[in-house]
Amino acid sequence: MRDLCGIDMFLYNPLTHRHVNLPPLSIPKHKFRKGQGCPVKLILSSPPDEDEDGKCRAVMFFGNEHRLAYCCPGRSKEWIPLGDLFHDNEGRIPWMYQDIIYSHTKQSLFCMTVCSDFESWDLRDPHSPIMNWKLLNHDMPLFAAADNRCPRCGKGNADRLKSSSFELFKYLVFDERSDRLFVVSRRVKIHRGPNGYHDYSFPYQTVGFVVDQIIVLPGGNDGEKKKELRRMDGNLDGMSFFIGAKGHGFVVVPNEDNYNGHVEPNCIYFTDSHQLTPRPWSKKKVSCGGHDIGIFNYENSTFSSCYYPRDLESARRMNPAPTWFTPSSSFLSSVA
Repeated sequence: MRDLCGIDMFLYNPLTHRHVNLPPLSIPKHKFRKGQGCPVKLILSSPPDEDEDGKCRAVMFFGNEHRLAYCCPGRSKEWIPLGDLFHDNEGRIPWMYQDIIYSHTKQSLFCMTVCSDFESWDLRDPHSPIMNWKLLNHDMPLFAAADNRCPRCGKGNADRLKSSSFELFKYLVFDERSDRLFVVSRRVKIHRGPNGYHDYSFPYQTVGFVVDQIIVLPGGNDGEKKKELRRMDGNLDGMSFFIGAKGHGFVVVPNEDNYNGHVEPNCIYFTDSHQLTPRPWSKKKVSCGGHDIGIFNYENSTFSSCYYPRDLESARRMNPAPTWFTPSSSFLSSVA
């Protein structure tokens, strides 16, 4: 179509120098010129280098509406849409996915929207995805009350957010050992100009975290699943969470993974939030971005530096923003 622009996509491993082709992404030309149709986040269910049986899935959300789609890397000819585009009975408010994560033990994709709605999908059949369950924001009053970024919250919250100096971002983390799904809520202090927009002349900085476990249990005779939100108070059961702008949120257990002395238990290791990081092609003159990195001790609510200083006087723009690297088992074997 004349009004569409095709973007060729591929995955590239800078360590093995291998690349895997992905289906092209077609977006309207006017959005492409403004940089509005590009992928926001892309994850893999398993290493494509080890995918001999076609089980690897690439999942992304893209564009201003954060639409969800998936494919089989190196095999699919097109992206397959997944999930809803808009909320029911609320006009054309985009569903807008905020984070996605894949569990190997559950063989399930978990998704979260900006309104703190949650979904779980079975993608084993590449042509027939199955929704395992859906958990809406109003099913969890604690999230509904705390989430002022949701477009459904009304004008009152929108006005409060405009004058606020804090933003709230959420991440999904799944612990494969215990089959537990967590939501990490991150509070970031920012500076806004007179027009209400983010002022990049002042560095933003993370100031706190809260972690909740989402529990979904089989239902009773009516088939309705039981849903519960449980706050993690004081510790993370010895786990360490890794979150950031790109890729999976993941868990390390220092006492079980031979990371003693290198990774501290009950801590959250974080890199910059993709919502605040200036785009690489941005022409704005900014002095920061990619700098919000550190370690948060969940037991005593203290911060420490991680490779880069946390004091705002030392903040500078990092382009591209740092991200966590999780090597595959085949790569570890090759360098052992």
